Order: sequence, then C-alpha cells, then structure tokens
Amino acid sequence: MIAYLVRGIFTILLLPWVQLLYRVQKLDRHHVPKEGGVLLLSNHVSYIDAFIIYLSCPRPVRFVILDNYMKVKPIAWFLRLFGCIPIHPKRAREAIDRTVQALKEDTVVCLFPEGGLTRTGVLGELKKGFEIIIRKSECTTVPVYMDGLWSSIFSFERGAYFKKLPRGLTCPLQVAFGEPITDPKKATTATVREGILMASHRAFCARPSLQNSLSRHIITNLRRKGNRAFYSEVDHKITTSYSRREMLELALRFRAQVEEVTTQEDIAIVLPRSPECQALQLACCLANRRVTLFPHSEDQTELRKIGLSIGKENIQTVITDQAHEAFVTEYAQVAKLRVYTVENLVERHGSAFQLTSAIKSRFLPVHTLASKGLVHPLDWTALRLWDPENPAELIELSERQIISNALQITGSHFFQLDERILCESSAASIHAQFMGMWGPLFTTATTGSRKKASRKREESLPTAIGSLSPTLLVGSRENYAEIGSHSSLGSIPYGILFSPDGPAFLDLTGDGIAPCPVVGGWSDKGGVLSLSRTAPDLEGGVNHQPQAGAKNNSVGRALPGTALRTQDDALFYLPPWREATAESWIRFPDETELDDEGFLFLPEGRA
Repeated sequence: MIAYLVRGIFTILLLPWVQLLYRVQKLDRHHVPKEGGVLLLSNHVSYIDAFIIYLSCPRPVRFVILDNYMKVKPIAWFLRLFGCIPIHPKRAREAIDRTVQALKEDTVVCLFPEGGLTRTGVLGELKKGFEIIIRKSECTTVPVYMDGLWSSIFSFERGAYFKKLPRGLTCPLQVAFGEPITDPKKATTATVREGILMASHRAFCARPSLQNSLSRHIITNLRRKGNRAFYSEVDHKITTSYSRREMLELALRFRAQVEEVTTQEDIAIVLPRSPECQALQLACCLANRRVTLFPHSEDQTELRKIGLSIGKENIQTVITDQAHEAFVTEYAQVAKLRVYTVENLVERHGSAFQLTSAIKSRFLPVHTLASKGLVHPLDWTALRLWDPENPAELIELSERQIISNALQITGSHFFQLDERILCESSAASIHAQFMGMWGPLFTTATTGSRKKASRKREESLPTAIGSLSPTLLVGSRENYAEIGSHSSLGSIPYGILFSPDGPAFLDLTGDGIAPCPVVGGWSDKGGVLSLSRTAPDLEGGVNHQPQAGAKNNSVGRALPGTALRTQDDALFYLPPWREATAESWIRFPDETELDDEGFLFLPEGRA
C-alpha cells in the first residue's frame, strides 16, 4: 500500500515536469487492453525510456530490465519503486518464469526486446526470448515506439550518454501504441518488428515540426548558430565559405531577384552544386516558386534531353551560368523562354540592397520573412529533380517530403549534428539534396565541394580535404570513380556510397574504392530510405553489447519513421510523407532481403 501511494505521488509530481520538458504526445492508448496481462514491446533509446512509457501508458507498468541497470544510481531507485523485474542474461529460465508470472497476474509488463540501448538511433535486432514469454502466459502483445528521445541527453546522440548539453529547452516526444497482437502464435520477432516500425511511422508523423512550412524551417534553421559555416567551396587554393547567416542573406537577395524577373510559378535551375545553386534553390522556396533541378552536364546528348524536358514541362524561366546559357536557349525551343545567368543575378546586388537583406535576415520575425511560403499546403510539390536514367519522368518532392526526409536523416547516428560533408554529386541527385543540403540545413552541419572547373586538377582534392577537413564523404559510384583512391582520403573517417548499379561495389575496408571505409545508403522515390555508418564506439561500455553500424553488401537500415512489412513474400516500405493506407506502401525490388538486425540487402544490379 505504501509503495502504491508513493508511486501515485511520484506520478502526480513528475508528470507536469515531464510534460513541460518533453511535450509528450500519447498516441493510440486505446490499443492497450483495459484488463488482462499485456506485454509492451518497445524500442530502447535512452535511460529515461521507462519513465516515459510509465507516464504514457493508461495502466500501471512493470519493466523487465537487465540486472546491470540496477547498479546505475540515477535510475536504480525508480526501478525498485515501480517493481521492475531484474533478469540476468545467463539465467534465462528464471527471467522467463518471473515475467510469465507477472503477466498471469493480469499486470502490464514492458520489455525492451533489443536487449540494450540503441547506439544507432534505429531499431536493432530483437531477441527471441519474448516469444516464449508470450506463449507461456498467453497474453496480449502491444508494440510501442518512442520517437524523439534520440535528441535527449539520455541517449547516445553525439556519441555519449549524459555528458552533453541539451539541444534546446524542450525535447518533443511522441509515444505510439501499435495494433495489439492477441494471438500468441502470431507474436514473432518478424511481426513484432513490423508492429514497432508501424508505430514509429505513426509517432514520426505526429511530430509538431512537420506542421511548419518549408520556408519557416529554412529561416529558423539558418538563423540558428548563424556564424557557423554552412557551405564551403574550394577553387584550387582559394576557399569561399558562406556562414548560415550569409546563406540566408544570399537567399533573400536571390528571392527578390526571382520575384522581380518572373511571375511564373515554375523555374528551372541548371547549375553545378555550389553555394549559388543552393542559395537559388532556397530563394525559390522562399518566393513560393517550384524548382526543377537539372544536372550541369557538358554532354551534348544529355543537354539536348534537358532542353527537351524544359520544353515539355513548358518551363519559361531558366537560371544557369554563362557557359550553358547558349545551349539551354538552343535546345529548349520554348516560346518566350527567359534565360538568366547566376552571374547577372549576383551583379544586380548593390551594397544598399545587400545591407537591406542582411537586416531582414537578422531582425525581421520569421512569420514575416516566410509569409510568402505559406500560400501552398505542405503537400504542394516544391522541388522536382531530373533523372538522366528516366528523363521522361521528373522526381517530385513535396514540402512535407523534404521536411520529413531531412528530419529522418538527422534523427539517428547516421548523421551527426556537427558533420562536415564533402559531396560533389549533381545537385539534381536525391542523395546530394538531402545529405548535402537539407540535412545540414536542419542541423548545424557543414557541406562543401570543389568548384567544378577545378575538379579535373589532381592536386585540388588534397587541397579541398585539407581546407574542409570532412568527416563524411558522400557520392555515387561515378563520384567515387572520379575521386579515385588518393591517399588524402585516408583522413576522412568514412564515406557513404549511393550506388544505382549494385551493392557488390561496397567494401568496408575500402579496398578498390578509397583509403577510407565506405558503407552503403539507398535512395528511392524521391527520398533517402536507408543509411549505414561505421560501428558506434562506446568507451568503457561495460553494460552495453556491441552494435553494428554497417554490413558488407548492405544498403543499411531504414531510417526512423519508415515502416516495413512483408506480404506475399515481397518486402514493402511506407515512408512518413505517405499516409498509412493500403495503396501507399511501396514495393522493394524483387528479392530484397531484411535480416534480423534490420539491415537491407538489395539484389545485385538493383540497388
């Protein structure tokens, strides 16, 4: 009775503070049966997971935990107070019997089937022990997913537990309870994984940040730590860097120019990946214009295809550089086509105009600067990418899709907050968009590249690496082949390969690719779906099991918020920018495999 009263008082006192700091959204709590034994199976992200689930569940919860955690003083008192069930990995029979007995007493028990805290930020391998517990107790199983805890100081985000400052005053969380599994025979590791991932989709889609327009995100994020470098471009021995504040100022100047030269909704950009290209893209978003990005090609055949595509889409405004101005005009064959060069737009920026933009970027309220970006709904197509492999069909990205995928990429161990990214892929490629632009924009990471004209000089690569000090190399197979195996690459911790022609190219030792380790990633249907990273290290990790960040021939693990399921021997996925309907699921290439640890393996030649 005393313990019951203490738990009640504790809940009453703690709940307001947790709600204030974490703004917990409790989703689908009706999926937890009102009576009978219930086993909650949840992802395990931080040291406060038990607090969050206890305060989110409509019924009192007991937790199954490794007895090692009883030695962690900050949480041991809580574990004892709330009747946690300590187990030892080497005494499995005793652990199962204790849990089964608790469930037969019609209590709610929570178990973290990963067996430990994730250090990757995504769902890992589920241990099979819970299957025996469910069969013996004949209880109902409810998958649970906690979204947002990776950003807390209690997770392994930024490579450490506790020893870091909070990222903000609040850390919004979403706790989703999945569809209950009432048949004990159907509660397998495969079905529970699917249930947890489906709950992750539900929780991710409830993030408050997904309700804001892309314009607001652009302004808010570029203002954050405005003096930090956002994009650096190396031209031989000269490095041009734009801070986050300077990028916002440049985007606002370009926005004014875009609004002045055209009233058309659609604008095409034919530029290499560069600070000006990114600023123009941001400017068009702020000006409420739809951007169609084309690769900055020197191939005459591809230029002709680009021109035909511009004509087919009836795009009447094109921004390119002086080197491509004549080609675009010749091949587009569009009546009243207006072609502007980025050099001319830059020349329009007088000193007074630049000063005005600087003042606006620093002092005007966000809603004032972003008001023009609030006209369209979030499902409006804000960006289109031209794929040379399929020039007849543009890849369309809505504002919701851009925001969701950027938050996915930056919401796990795969993308660090202070990452320094070297990416020289075409600006029209999906991975360059999200890894080289939107990912850095939604964090405080830095991106960079060599100026296109200098990439053919062999000495430019070590100069760029010395100037940028990249922590991550991102590119396609063609990019890696162009870069080669220069010894200067050995200073880069690792690289991610987005390869369209087969995962056999991957080699974690880097042999045949580059002196740095290279792991896999995959993009499809206008977004980055999966990523890998070298194994997350943990110094002095006595209580923690080893965790893999990558596997040979794998394109990595699905990002947070993406649901996976198997149906009729085929694997499907549901990204968070799609609603959870039967028609929204996207089928993987045939023979795609998902292993027990959550790593995806695509058939050779289809990655």
